[in-house]
Amino acid sequence: MKTYPVTLLQVGMLSGTRAVAAAGLALVVASRIPWENRAAIGWSLLGAGSIFYLTLVADLVLRNREPRARINCG
Repeated sequence: MKTYPVTLLQVGMLSGTRAVAAAGLALVVASRIPWENRAAIGWSLLGAGSIFYLTLVADLVLRNREPRARINCG
């Protein structure tokens, strides 16, 4: 199993974006607010939270990769 060093700020950003995505999903499936209002806010939060979460995870994984060996062609 791979481990990655993570700062407290990164943990906060990851959990915050997951919370935003979860709030958006909750608004999409809830039924107490009229659908027009709920759909616009819910899908926006779900999309933004998901996109930011995926970019943070990709940054975390790619930043901590070991560098490739350079091949000298000349």
